[in-house]
Amino acid sequence: EVTREAARRSAERAADYDLILHFGVATRRDMVCFERYAHNWWADLHDIRPVRLHSEGPTARECGLPIDDWAAELGYRVSHDAGTYVCNATLYHALEHMDAVTFIHIPAVETAEAFLIGRNIARVVAFYARQIAETGAMK
Repeated sequence: EVTREAARRSAERAADYDLILHFGVATRRDMVCFERYAHNWWADLHDIRPVRLHSEGPTARECGLPIDDWAAELGYRVSHDAGTYVCNATLYHALEHMDAVTFIHIPAVETAEAFLIGRNIARVVAFYARQIAETGAMK
């Protein structure tokens, strides 16, 4: 079972990485979306009203990656709403530890198309990772 606690615990390992890309399927989306913000709320399938993920945390946290550039290069979209469930909670908690993290929502597609999406994202992210290694900054 997926819980808020599991999302929080997984985010605690964020400091071990330079960059984190979380992926999830969004059945109501028709295009790949890079998530810019995670909001301080949680609502599972049975909750009527969302509750705060972190009682002292900010209302929202913002991704610090160049997702506008990535989305433009790939023909994808930037979203400002990661939802109210696991995707949002995972991103919110990870952004507590670092800003080089985003959540990428993939529409429900066939395996071959999902593979192509992953390969294209990996290509663009590798380009930016090389740029960071060479210059020490994201552009």
